[in-house]
Amino acid sequence: MGDLRVAVIGTGVISEALVKNLALLGVDGIDAIGGDFWETLSLGRLQDYECAVTVVDDPESRLKLNQMCLIAGTDLVTVSVDGRWVTVECFPFGSSANPACLECNLPDEAYVRIAECYTSEGLRRKTHAVTADADGVAPFAADAAGAAAAEAAHGLSHEESPPARRRVLDAIAGTSSITRLERREQCPVCEPFQMTPRVVRTRNRWSPRVEGIPGDRQHVDQALRLSDGLITRYECKACGPLLEAANFVNRRAAEFDDSITQCPRCGAPEVHVEIRDTFLLGELMERFGDTPVPAKYATTDSPGGPVCFDLEAVVPS
Repeated sequence: MGDLRVAVIGTGVISEALVKNLALLGVDGIDAIGGDFWETLSLGRLQDYECAVTVVDDPESRLKLNQMCLIAGTDLVTVSVDGRWVTVECFPFGSSANPACLECNLPDEAYVRIAECYTSEGLRRKTHAVTADADGVAPFAADAAGAAAAEAAHGLSHEESPPARRRVLDAIAGTSSITRLERREQCPVCEPFQMTPRVVRTRNRWSPRVEGIPGDRQHVDQALRLSDGLITRYECKACGPLLEAANFVNRRAAEFDDSITQCPRCGAPEVHVEIRDTFLLGELMERFGDTPVPAKYATTDSPGGPVCFDLEAVVPS
């Protein structure tokens, strides 16, 4: 148990109680990571943990962490509290072969919540306020932390090939039920990864290189999907191309909100913003050359199975 490494993601009383519970269970390697894990936690660092436990409540953030853990081969435990009900979901990406992921059983309401945050072009609405962490005054924080810590320290690490599962605890009655979570066919997260992807730590530079990916010219038609959507076009419907496009194009769409659709020339909300996350390797080489792509990682298919390029790895030039 002392060798187990667990990342606790999120802030508030539940995450604090989680750290204490894990320590009491004998886990020595515990790191508390804030709710902004997308900015602070690299794929390579995530691979150093056996399990990540999150109290972050925003469904979009959970989906991002779900894919990161699947790629990294790190078990994922999610915790949520709704009144008297505590829900703990476990996804053993590192402990089992091809388990269900979080999105396999995601309710439709979560997609609705995410869609409400964005415009049709994919920009976050300025008026949307992100609720990233679980309720900091949740009356059943101790129950949630205890159940999640038990799964992270014992359920996933001690079972042989544990299934993905959901545990619902009635914190008042003290009863609980466990449901096995099944993998869904054509799940948008699982489907591209029928086998665990090979993670390659590479330099984030895109000029041609002789020795291989990402610069080998024979791979220019290889399609890569980035972990982050990038703005690829910024043009006013009335004014046409804008010099100000240089402030937005080839940057992460997540850096901006829908206020950028107001034209800096005519003042009308007529700017068309194109956002993409899938590119041919040749396109990335043309767009970025010796500059880094603003993304955490990129995934692609290869004859040997899926491959993920860790773009935040420190690799000598």
